Amino acid sequence: MPAPSSSANPASLAELVNVGESFCLFRRDNHALALLNDSAATMLASSFDGLDTSRFEPRDGRAHPSKKIDGASPCTEALMTQLRSEGFLAAPAPHRPCLPLLPEPHLGHSLVLDEVYRFADGPPVRLKCVDEQLAGLLAAALTPLRAAESAAHEIDMLVSSDERSFGVWRQRVAIATGLDRVTARRICLQAMSMALLPPDGIAALLHASCVALQGRALVLAGATGSGKSTLTMALVGIGATYLADDLTPLHRSGKSVLSFPLAASVKSGSWSALQAYFPELQDLETYRVGERRVRYVDPSPAGSAPVGTGNVAVGALVFPAFTPGDSETSLQRLTPEEALSLLVGSGSEVVGANRSIVPLTTFLNETPAWRLAFPDTASGLQAVQKIMGAP
Repeated sequence: MPAPSSSANPASLAELVNVGESFCLFRRDNHALALLNDSAATMLASSFDGLDTSRFEPRDGRAHPSKKIDGASPCTEALMTQLRSEGFLAAPAPHRPCLPLLPEPHLGHSLVLDEVYRFADGPPVRLKCVDEQLAGLLAAALTPLRAAESAAHEIDMLVSSDERSFGVWRQRVAIATGLDRVTARRICLQAMSMALLPPDGIAALLHASCVALQGRALVLAGATGSGKSTLTMALVGIGATYLADDLTPLHRSGKSVLSFPLAASVKSGSWSALQAYFPELQDLETYRVGERRVRYVDPSPAGSAPVGTGNVAVGALVFPAFTPGDSETSLQRLTPEEALSLLVGSGSEVVGANRSIVPLTTFLNETPAWRLAFPDTASGLQAVQKIMGAP
């Protein structure tokens, strides 16, 4: 296979970087991602012009490859076939044409939510929603960031709906359409974070909750229902500083996270375990997110990060799994490669104008990562405090 070299080369959209003892190939436009061993990575770096290898260093001690290898060899052809099937070698997608302006006049009479939100010194954002159930979920989550009613706004966000689906819009241009209610909630909160926070400082949005212990961030990541919010709120209840719930912005350095203190969503299975820390839980309104029942707790009175808090250096990454009925707590150290797979698999995303995987791999290469299975809140607290070296 000849090495493409034109500006339309798909390889020019990708970067190859070290992660753990392996390598990560990431394509910026479609977010295709693959883990490669040393031989495959070196073969790829030697086969394509334009591939960003500035953060690639072979593990076997060889110098950075400069001589191109035979692209027609069986090994290279097999690798290219695999990468093609994963979306790495498809032609670059054309720029999306401008979408039609949203027909704003048709929505004025049906707005359920129409509020302005602001975080620190960022721009005020006006959020509008036409669906009553979704409006309640968004308003509850965004309560800590609600601005004064008289605040002028700079950015418009809208969640629209028809009989079948939802759409999320920014400045009257669609971000995503054809969504179900749960997905629309997630997409809207992600879009709000990018509107409210400095966009040039965010490299990834981690599907994770986060607290600070002794000045360092503990990132609790994983799929919905894994227990990350429960542990987060229990830690806040015993004195940790609240940074984020379910949506943690990773700084472009890859070494710190940003505070984004939305109200924490506490699922019904955790109400009894957390009521000792947050007695108001029993009186809060109950919402439905898909099949789950949740209540939103604003942890500010118990100790959230002050508005305007800057970056917090990361101390550890933990993937919790609540395992009621088990008698013991299990703690397993993860490799950076394993942590990357878990993060991406549970919904963490690379964002920003550059969309580089480098900050995320820096984060994983330099942050100890653990898988934690815990049978109850007390044992989970003890385990994460031990990880962080807290008394």
